[in-house]
Amino acid sequence: MHWGVEYQREPPSVQQDLASWLADAGVDIILGSHPHVIQPTKWIESGREKGTFVVYSMGNFISNQRTETLDNPYTEDGVILQFRFSKNRENIWAAEHQSSMRRSYETMMAQMEEDDRQFKISH
Repeated sequence: MHWGVEYQREPPSVQQDLASWLADAGVDIILGSHPHVIQPTKWIESGREKGTFVVYSMGNFISNQRTETLDNPYTEDGVILQFRFSKNRENIWAAEHQSSMRRSYETMMAQMEEDDRQFKISH
């Protein structure tokens, strides 16, 4: 999704409401862009059997929005996600995902915690 407010590190309520609406409509994964900074990840529970994984903003992966020009160090961060989709015998698709985060051009891993189903960034 191309959404959000540039340089805002938390998603505004309208963005969160749209994510919930998309989850209720059956969307499994939402990957956001536009704010140019990393925003939180979240599992949205809906009336469906499985929830929706959302990254409100993945930040910048490659950009010239440098701290030196914008005076904002958060524009130099970006998230990379890897998904593996598979289909079981009942023809139900499932997704596995891994994530890494880049800050100051170093790669750091993010691990999924089973208890709260959110990614935790390890430094």
